Amino acid sequence: MEHADQQPNLIEPVRRPERIPMLVQVGLVVFPGLCWALDFGASYLLVSVTCNGALTDSRLYLHIIMVVMLIGTLGSLAIGYLIWSRTRSIPDDPRAARTNFLAAAAMLMAVLFTLGVILTSMAPWFVPVCQKP
Repeated sequence: MEHADQQPNLIEPVRRPERIPMLVQVGLVVFPGLCWALDFGASYLLVSVTCNGALTDSRLYLHIIMVVMLIGTLGSLAIGYLIWSRTRSIPDDPRAARTNFLAAAAMLMAVLFTLGVILTSMAPWFVPVCQKP
């Protein structure tokens, strides 16, 4: 119940952007690519070790690496979305615009490299890891 002497607040306070370190912003853009590169390199390493006879079957290890890297890329997508959704409504602030752009770029990279991790990790499901003549 409002009193007669109380007036509603008609002026909204100016929303300041949250300070997100530049290293975190750039790291969100780079991290999905790093996850894909680690997945790609680990799969080649495990296949060569399997073909040389040190491991009998590396499919389980390949799937574990794929799941860990998918968690990394999807986590980057989620963090990028959280940052983007918090900074997109801040008008006329160059720092918020830069953060918004880097968060959108991080989301794009996360989606692309998630597809990359999935597609490069599908081969052991259909093709034997090491075909010996």
